[in-house]
Amino acid sequence: METKKMMLIFADRGIQSGWSADSIQSTLEGIEEKFEKCNDKLASVSVGPCSYQFQADKIERMTQDLQLLQSYASSAPDYVWETLDNPLYVDFKNNATESLSQIILDDFYTDNTIGMEEHFTVSQKGAVYSQKRVKETLTFSDFLGLPAVEHEDSMVTLENVETVNEFASLFRKDYD
Repeated sequence: METKKMMLIFADRGIQSGWSADSIQSTLEGIEEKFEKCNDKLASVSVGPCSYQFQADKIERMTQDLQLLQSYASSAPDYVWETLDNPLYVDFKNNATESLSQIILDDFYTDNTIGMEEHFTVSQKGAVYSQKRVKETLTFSDFLGLPAVEHEDSMVTLENVETVNEFASLFRKDYD
């Protein structure tokens, strides 16, 4: 009797899921045999048959666990809003994105494998001095063309960059 109910339920759900009739039929033909094998194995280890009546307590406990899980799942969006989304929303309205992006961009750097040089032009007491050096590391500020001025009167420029793509590939290699 229970096998017949299971077969009908399985067939109905299979059709709703878009399974072909042949696939459902071949699966249902073997279900009775599978139930018998399960019952034989359970009987060989002194466990009762695989039936709804035998598993009623377990099914009831699983149902209660499922209800508890559903209550947690329904409260999860509110919890996420209160603890994550709303504070972020408030901070973003207060221009926190600029501070956040500055912090993150300052942390990005890569080794200078393309030989990019820093050229300094410093004017002191009416004289102009030029110096250059190969940078050991490149920062994201270098990529954006934002010079890090070391002295009040100095002007720093970067040279020996073949293409922007070459520069970008250094960061892509380290941070992809």
